[in-house]
Amino acid sequence: MNQYKRLLSNTFIFAVGTFSSKILVILMLRFYTGVLTQDEMGVADLIIKTTSILYPVVSLSIGQAVIRYGLERRRRKPDVFTIGLLTVACGFLISLPFNPLLKLVHYNTSAGAAGSLLDYRILIYVYVLTSCTQNVCGQFIRAIGYVRLYAIDGIFRTFMTIVLNILYLKVFRWNIYGYVASIICSDALSTVCLFMIARLWKYFRLRRINFYLWRSMLLYALPLVPDAILVYIIGFSDQAFLASMQNTSVSAIYSIAYRVPTLIALVASIFIDAWQLSMVNSNTKEEQIEFFSNVGNTYSAIVFIIAS
Repeated sequence: MNQYKRLLSNTFIFAVGTFSSKILVILMLRFYTGVLTQDEMGVADLIIKTTSILYPVVSLSIGQAVIRYGLERRRRKPDVFTIGLLTVACGFLISLPFNPLLKLVHYNTSAGAAGSLLDYRILIYVYVLTSCTQNVCGQFIRAIGYVRLYAIDGIFRTFMTIVLNILYLKVFRWNIYGYVASIICSDALSTVCLFMIARLWKYFRLRRINFYLWRSMLLYALPLVPDAILVYIIGFSDQAFLASMQNTSVSAIYSIAYRVPTLIALVASIFIDAWQLSMVNSNTKEEQIEFFSNVGNTYSAIVFIIAS
């Protein structure tokens, strides 16, 4: 299979997994607005956005390095996977003393959404840890060839999130905590399932850690951290200002409306994921350059037309 056929195949697989999960989330939007107040929706979304900003800082964007180096045939797969998990663990431990900085995020509510800031900080930290760990496992199974499993995992995580949302919000009525806890539990379940199905424990080896590879992976991943942070800040800062200057009900309305233009970015991200796999798997450097140029020019033109 040449690069272009592989690109189309991977794009289709990722699209099935991603769009299936996104459609389920859209269908659940009416459920969320029915069981949560505008204040609670605003607070929950701010927690998600805060986690999204902390995520690349804690993980050091090591997930991108995991798939980049994991795709190279000359790299030992256990070294790459072990370094990925150790980086997440170290980043999480280093971030713990900085939790007072989360006080800078204000949660002004017009109707008094339940919960204390301390509880929200705990939720955020647990969310960051499970999300970073799941991402490393998800990127690694892509690197070792489990592309279909990666797509199925996206559907599974969304399905479990919805089931747990119904359980936590409708049955237990945990409100904000239930909304965030459902995502945390789905990420944790996804990680466990990936470990069991792909037998990832075989790739985790603490003996003879390749520190030279670790340094190379960090040099690749660290420049991606500010890029990821700034992308999230663009979508988060205005909502945070609305929540502090007005209230979380106003930011909730803005958040729901903001999901419409996000669809274009979602489609682009699906294609880029497939493009990355196909490009790295090219046989020679010359083929990589030609393939990147051809696809890149076409991709840029299509995105420009859609944006216009």
